[in-house]
Amino acid sequence: MDKILEINTKKGVPIRFMQKEEQFGIITELYVNGNLVIDTPEDLNALIRLLKCGAY
Repeated sequence: MDKILEINTKKGVPIRFMQKEEQFGIITELYVNGNLVIDTPEDLNALIRLLKCGAY
């Protein structure tokens, strides 16, 4: 099942998080202001590590 979460920041920047089931597993994508920012597991894990250590 595909999952999509869309939010707008306080400054009005649209952020869209998508998880799609594909033939070879789950593809995760993060778009900021319509631009693809993250589309690999390594990049997603790096972002999660930053958020966990308080970089927000």
